[in-house]
Amino acid sequence: MTSDAIPKVIITSYYDGSTEGFVRSDILNSHFFFKLVAWDSQQDMRIFALKKIKMKVYLEIVNLLAESLASGKWKPIWLFLDDEKRAIAEKLLLNCRFESDIDFLVLGQNIDGKIKMVIPEQDVVNEVISLITRNKVDSIEKWLGLFIKVPETPFF
Repeated sequence: MTSDAIPKVIITSYYDGSTEGFVRSDILNSHFFFKLVAWDSQQDMRIFALKKIKMKVYLEIVNLLAESLASGKWKPIWLFLDDEKRAIAEKLLLNCRFESDIDFLVLGQNIDGKIKMVIPEQDVVNEVISLITRNKVDSIEKWLGLFIKVPETPFF
């Protein structure tokens, strides 16, 4: 599979936009698991936590989803035509979820647009991990201060 055929975003959860999934960044030459941690009242602006994952894991998920990807084009569904593949992918997803570390926080309308990205301090990491483990999405207002002096940039 060529690099162009490998999807840049694989969404595992969606609510008026991405809430969880996998993303690859050619600019950072890295692959990530992402999870929504905060949004505004209209759910237009979102903050995502990102955790680096191994390229091997990303490609394994792509291969498991290959049957539901049409010609390398991403579909916004976590769909498997085979129960065995679903079980393997769910285990990979579970292993990628956050336990104690976050590499970046990202502010944007979605994970695949223009974003602002910061490396969070440990106290912020702890608070974000707490939100994630409680499966809670916070209000964006208290987090916006982290991004005030950060320029907007494309993620890919």
